[in-house]
Amino acid sequence: MDKIPEPVRQFSSRDRHDRPAAPQGRGALASATRQFREITDDRAPFELFLDRLATVVVTRVEAGAAPTRVDFGRRVTTLYKSCGLRIEEVALRHRRLKLVLVRSMVAEEHVLPHHRGQR
Repeated sequence: MDKIPEPVRQFSSRDRHDRPAAPQGRGALASATRQFREITDDRAPFELFLDRLATVVVTRVEAGAAPTRVDFGRRVTTLYKSCGLRIEEVALRHRRLKLVLVRSMVAEEHVLPHHRGQR
């Protein structure tokens, strides 16, 4: 991918935890609301590369209101597999979003020399 969409770049630049810490002080509600919206935003589907998880559940609980629960699942269909190349259709967000993912093995010597100075 030559160009990373802005919502994906912003999402990946922040530290993520399995349970977002409850913000404290001024702006706490706005911060928590922003985090919830980012996680549930279709423009940057965080679950695309979470191969080991079948489902992620995000629940927002507000005083005096019914909890808002959003389930994120992924369903993968292998379309083609041969010689280290795999093409998959990944269905996300209750199949509202379908993406084609192409995976291939890359030899370490082609990747590691370029990153040695960045570690």
